[in-house]
Amino acid sequence: MSPREIQEVTNHIMDNGFSVENCAFGMGGGLIQKDLHRDIFSAKYMLNHIKFADGHDKDVMKKPIGDDSKISLPGKLAVGDRGGVLAPLDKYVFPERSLNYLGNSLEIVYTEEGIRPCLQIDTFDDIRARVEGEWKKTPKKGEALSQEIKDFRDTVISTL
Repeated sequence: MSPREIQEVTNHIMDNGFSVENCAFGMGGGLIQKDLHRDIFSAKYMLNHIKFADGHDKDVMKKPIGDDSKISLPGKLAVGDRGGVLAPLDKYVFPERSLNYLGNSLEIVYTEEGIRPCLQIDTFDDIRARVEGEWKKTPKKGEALSQEIKDFRDTVISTL
């Protein structure tokens, strides 16, 4: 929330006879990302797999009614090379249990114990250099989802 928005809310609360003494306001990422946020880039952070305290697992996904652009992918995912198949992208999203990809580019970076100590922490210069090299090789348009993950998503959707 911006300072102006906080003032508007507090005025409205007081105009209606309530105290703002116990109100708390936050700005979260707005402090540093007011005009640059995940919605601008259509970035999504979604839960796709749960491991319960009793040890059992469950694949989950999100499918909002009326907005197919917000459908998530179910289950544990992997990002890997297709392996020898000529295609516009080098990396594709697969179900983790799939055997149709070479190497998983995803890494677990945080566990119950905290950040993994063996994790290599890149500098921004390292990341910029890597992106610069990869960006030129990446086609303007391409399909990042493997047929296998699309089929699995459609199977899960059909059971909803």
